[in-house]
Amino acid sequence: MAKYTLDFKLEVVEYYLTTEISYHDLALKVRMNNPSLIVSWVSKFCEQGVDGLSNKKGRTPKSR
Repeated sequence: MAKYTLDFKLEVVEYYLTTEISYHDLALKVRMNNPSLIVSWVSKFCEQGVDGLSNKKGRTPKSR
């Protein structure tokens, strides 16, 4: 499975949001074979902002 950088994800999401390109056409443009991944990134970005695109998983540790 390919790992995508936060910068790449942001670039793809911003391109999608500022144009009228379809998910499928955008995936072809950026040489991805999974348009549904872009759908997920856009959804996460709209709900959580940049933090939604971060690869960090789990909870952040509580400071004592």
